[in-house]
Amino acid sequence: MKVGLIISTYNWVEALSSVLESVKLQSHLPDEVVVCDDGSISESKNFILTLQKKFPCKLKHVWQEDEGFRAAAIRNKGINELSDNIEYVVVIDGDMMLHNNFIEDHIRISEKNCFIQGGRVLISKNKTIKIFKKIGKNFNFNFFSEGLS
Repeated sequence: MKVGLIISTYNWVEALSSVLESVKLQSHLPDEVVVCDDGSISESKNFILTLQKKFPCKLKHVWQEDEGFRAAAIRNKGINELSDNIEYVVVIDGDMMLHNNFIEDHIRISEKNCFIQGGRVLISKNKTIKIFKKIGKNFNFNFFSEGLS
């Protein structure tokens, strides 16, 4: 199954970097990743451009002018950027780190004509800072880890 991953973002390169690192650690990589930028300054675009050459799957960046919070519009624009052969679309926010089997789990439980919505675990500011310092390393925490709420 061909999978497209949509990631929304806005002016938070550190979080986006962590999200993309968690994508690279997937047991089953998505076929394409589209970072959907809701009006960030050029730092986000430049960051994506430097990653594109070394990223393990196709990585795209779509941007719209900052006219307030318009996440749905940029996600729709990102979905339109996916290749025609993409069969399954996963949508996440730009501050969500994925567990290593996230894409694989989606494929495993997918059903035709079904929509799946998940939840997320919030982490403390201190835990977030520790994660940002470990960029590029395996992020090992689970439901019972300290700093989750």
